[in-house]
Amino acid sequence: MNSGLRFQAWEFVWDPAKDLRNRAKHGLSLAEAVALWSGPLVTLPSRRPGEEQHLAIGLIGGRCWTVIYAPRGGAFRLISARRARPDETELFCQKNRPDDRA
Repeated sequence: MNSGLRFQAWEFVWDPAKDLRNRAKHGLSLAEAVALWSGPLVTLPSRRPGEEQHLAIGLIGGRCWTVIYAPRGGAFRLISARRARPDETELFCQKNRPDDRA
């Protein structure tokens, strides 16, 4: 059984048991992780073999987080959410640097 919600035009789903484990391990529920899609994002394909997965890197509460997700039909299946690693934070900052030429 999945839990989920719709945010803007997207639908997000997740396994409730995985949500509990994620909250205990990383301090963020998968429902809270949906907030990542409310601001700028950097997305990358996961290097993990098997199911097609992606990393979304963005801000939640002013801190950089990484959410691993898989496209599932018309929805995003959230797999985990954790604080972004230093290289992920650097990539996010590089891609979202204000244009100094204005």
